[in-house]
Amino acid sequence: MGFFRGRLEADLGEREVDVARKTILWGGLAVFALALAVTGYALLTTGLAPLPPVPFTVWLPVGVGLLLLSLITPPARSAELEARVRHAMAPHSVERELGYLAFCLAGFILGMIGLSGLLGLLYGNMANLAAPAVRLLFLLFIPLLLVDWAQVGRAGDRPTIPRIAMAVTEPWRWLGLIAVLVGVVLLASAVDLATMIADRALPVGLLGIVVTISVPEEIFFRGMAQTRLEILVGRWSAVLLTSLFFAATYAAMGTDVDVVRGEATLLHGDLLRAIATYGVWGVFYGYLWSCYRNIWLNIILRSCVIALITIPLQHPPG
Repeated sequence: MGFFRGRLEADLGEREVDVARKTILWGGLAVFALALAVTGYALLTTGLAPLPPVPFTVWLPVGVGLLLLSLITPPARSAELEARVRHAMAPHSVERELGYLAFCLAGFILGMIGLSGLLGLLYGNMANLAAPAVRLLFLLFIPLLLVDWAQVGRAGDRPTIPRIAMAVTEPWRWLGLIAVLVGVVLLASAVDLATMIADRALPVGLLGIVVTISVPEEIFFRGMAQTRLEILVGRWSAVLLTSLFFAATYAAMGTDVDVVRGEATLLHGDLLRAIATYGVWGVFYGYLWSCYRNIWLNIILRSCVIALITIPLQHPPG
């Protein structure tokens, strides 16, 4: 783990570090298991929205996608890529940068709640205009300025995370597209695809999804937050933690933007159901990122998921 592992071990000892990491891993798994159990029970006993049922819009595509990623990712090449990522992160102060990212995430949530409420009072149904501006500001521009761009100018010949994530020249780093396409096809089979295709506003809607949701959120949650958490707590613990933060963010905002169908509010603040939907998809996004460090794959997957769920709802056939 290099410098950061050395610092942790100096403070706590190697055994304590391993215990802490295992505690985070098993604690995260327990939270996901509880969320899945509670949501599954609610679906079976009450027929609770979203529709189509969560197993077909979330759990099945994600499960198959994770299995495919584990089978098709070349272990040796993935390990070499991981070494490049850690080399790129060596000059960074991971703990301080995670603090900056936490500040940005809090600003995003508060900005969404505050500005949406203000616009709602002033302009009624125009409240949703707050989302793109606040998301781009707090999840893209400010984090890049504080965390990544500050290092790019001083990197010299050393690789940086933005370069690794965006300049994908090795063909094998596109193998993850297989899992992405299979997951998208499984999701498409469970939603109203005909309505989406017939929607004349589809190109504009897709562009808006990519620019205002997929790009900032995948760069923030996976490219920046998860990468730094992996250095501190390990791969799977970081995937789970980032997915939990991702789900909690949507639950805190209380707006339906992504996975969950139904009311205009997300799960009425139900964090466990948010974890069982947003969080589960977040595990797919996180594992995909950890295998290939190809931000384009994450953006493609995230954009397809949002489009397949939301566009048919927003533009019903007339």
